Amino acid sequence: MRLLQSSQSPLGLANFDSTTAFVRALAHHLQGEGFPRLGMIPKPLAGLGRAPNRLPEKTKKWIYRKSGATEAIQPSELGDVNIETFREWVTEQYPERGYPAIMIGSPNGAGTFLAALLGIPFLPQTFLTPVRRKIRPGNGEDDMEWGRRPGRALLEANPDINLNHMHDPNEDWLMVREFAYFRLKTRKLGHAYERFIKETLAPGGSIIVIDCDDPKPVTRINDRHVFQYSGEGGLTPEEYLEGSDRVAAFIASRPEENASWDAPEPNDTAPEAEWGFEDILLDDIDRFANDHGYPVRLLRFQDPRHLRAPVADLHRERYGEHDIPTNRLLVQSFTCIDPWWSQRTGSVPYWIPFNGEDSAEALEAYLERSDPFDEIHLLAFSNGVRSAAQAPIERWESILNRAQRRGEFLGMDPEAYPLDFGLYTKYHEEIPEKIPARNALMPPLPMKRLEAFLHEHQDEYDIEWTDR
Repeated sequence: MRLLQSSQSPLGLANFDSTTAFVRALAHHLQGEGFPRLGMIPKPLAGLGRAPNRLPEKTKKWIYRKSGATEAIQPSELGDVNIETFREWVTEQYPERGYPAIMIGSPNGAGTFLAALLGIPFLPQTFLTPVRRKIRPGNGEDDMEWGRRPGRALLEANPDINLNHMHDPNEDWLMVREFAYFRLKTRKLGHAYERFIKETLAPGGSIIVIDCDDPKPVTRINDRHVFQYSGEGGLTPEEYLEGSDRVAAFIASRPEENASWDAPEPNDTAPEAEWGFEDILLDDIDRFANDHGYPVRLLRFQDPRHLRAPVADLHRERYGEHDIPTNRLLVQSFTCIDPWWSQRTGSVPYWIPFNGEDSAEALEAYLERSDPFDEIHLLAFSNGVRSAAQAPIERWESILNRAQRRGEFLGMDPEAYPLDFGLYTKYHEEIPEKIPARNALMPPLPMKRLEAFLHEHQDEYDIEWTDR
């Protein structure tokens, strides 16, 4: 068995990102550990706790921007970025042992909890490479034009990737002025993924493809390079392209920042930069699976949020089968997740990608249709900006009030939200502190049990489970 490797990542691979956080969280779970401090914040810094929250707001925003920018590489380094080193890094995180299945495809927080429940690793298609440059936030036209030359250098060095240059002036308002979001989608399994599958997939094991078919308007630069002026923070695609009253209010609240909202004219659609799946990888998976006799199962859904309710319900059923109380809900957000502690505390995991009104609305709908929870613990991600579609803290408080017995924030300082930088270290500490229940880890969920659940509830969820 290979032990967990150093968190050192290769040139160009962001640490503070959904993909790397999900891989690390799952790897820790498979190793029998919790997932502290996003897997990347040094323990001495964690000792600061919520002290940064007492800084002036302007100072906190500056720290948030500059700390994120430390991960960005220079445009001149893009020719040295190698997607195969990203794939190697992923496989190095997981214990090497026999797995009944291996998950490949779209990064997804709920998908990470599903992989943990199955006791299997996840090999992501999408990676973030942040690239240094200065630009006025919201100025998508200039950002797109700037990205043509560095994008070409990256693609020439990596013929087996597609590039989605993403500019989200809503959720990423602070960061986008410091660096460009280059999201790389591998078109091939590559040697590292193929080797890992051949060495760790047990006889008769399956490849599960997580296919989030989430098309977004884009401006196409060439056949492998698109520019996306949007994100998944709660605004509609139309609001990103045409504006709205809440976009206008968002811009008006930032007069000192010379704000703009300048979306290039889209001429195509493409899978969403962070959460969407490029089908071209499926062709290579089919080729590899046919060569080696591996069955392929496809779990397809149109929105990254569609997987969270079935995964939460599946955990609730599984807990009941093992005589674990099913009355505790743990709402986790973006990269702040912990599959191991969720199971140890018997908490039903419900994942929200960000802190938008759409996430709050979906969570409220889930609680309306579910049997009541005695306990609800919740953390909403702090992204350092009061974005246009953000759910206010009062709405999250109203959700906690739906608990029959106890509703409580987890790791959050409500007064500091959404500039609560202590969240990144406190969320992991407070799970065992605030949820004293302890359960033995359940045995991995058998694939047949997953298939039975999905077939039984196929009309209840916006997901599709098929054999290739």
